[in-house]
Amino acid sequence: MEGMIYKTSNAGGSWLDFTVSREVNNQNTLLHSVFSTGNGIIYAGADNTIGSGSTLFKSTDNAITWTPLSFSQTIWSLYFTSADTGFAATSNGLVKTTDGGNSWNNVLTSSSALHTIQLKNEFGIAAGENGIIYMTADSGNSWTSVPSPVTTTLSDISILSSNLAYAVGASGTFLKYTNSTSTPELPKLVDFNCWLSNTSSLNIVWNNSNDQATLIER
Repeated sequence: MEGMIYKTSNAGGSWLDFTVSREVNNQNTLLHSVFSTGNGIIYAGADNTIGSGSTLFKSTDNAITWTPLSFSQTIWSLYFTSADTGFAATSNGLVKTTDGGNSWNNVLTSSSALHTIQLKNEFGIAAGENGIIYMTADSGNSWTSVPSPVTTTLSDISILSSNLAYAVGASGTFLKYTNSTSTPELPKLVDFNCWLSNTSSLNIVWNNSNDQATLIER
């Protein structure tokens, strides 16, 4: 079995497939997250389905070749703020690297698996199973648990600003976060409202240029 990604360079007109990992090489192949930091550097994170081997892979040539890194936790989501500094949302919480994925330090231990993380400037949100939500106001150095209106798994986040963000997940859950405070402190949970709920699991794609969002049903 192989872990594959697909890449387009013409706005989706055509796609090329690349092999990231191979189970025969003791590499996990169920990929959950891919993140490009630009200049040909791409990271991919996988589920540890074989119980051993690497779950993190890195390309420095625009996905043509991949190198397994020394990391074996299940990775649900990756988010990098630079080519070398990034976060991985895992089944145990959040870990952070500052050396391009070669080493990782724990920044948050969670009782539930975290499935998604995103930052915008100093503000960030991480969320996951049982509706768990954490926020940061210092670029991910510290995280604070905030009340959640749902207990369903949250699978994706889109942050437009420190005052506006969306989260989606299982059972058609769609949440909106707004904050009206003007102080630079950690925003309070002013309005995290559940908009819809059905049997679908959702991911969100936000177009910042025209304030439109696409919900992907899984």
